[in-house]
Amino acid sequence: MKNKIFLLILLLSLISCDKVITKQSNVKGVITEKYHKDAEDKFEYFYGYSMMKGGFCFHWGINHHEEEFSTTIVVNDYREVNGYSDIYQKYDKGDSINMIQQIRIREKDKKILDTLYSIR
Repeated sequence: MKNKIFLLILLLSLISCDKVITKQSNVKGVITEKYHKDAEDKFEYFYGYSMMKGGFCFHWGINHHEEEFSTTIVVNDYREVNGYSDIYQKYDKGDSINMIQQIRIREKDKKILDTLYSIR
């Protein structure tokens, strides 16, 4: 009985699988915005570890905010925000970037599942 149920589930899982096609193409992106915020320590009310209370809770204290880098790249009227410092430091606003566009398409109805962009 258990083997029949297992085989039935296996057969159904094999039949119900959708084939996905992946297409790659080279595209050009343009940097439209750059944003940078320095690291800072603020005295504020925040959720974190309190040494006075011996655990995590909301309390007043020094809260450290990390340095932030953000770059907005426009590719074929699509906006992608990257928070990586290497992109921020290597390129200036208005520079063109060669990118790889990867599209995943479901074969049965030709629906686009997702689009990924990566910088070469």
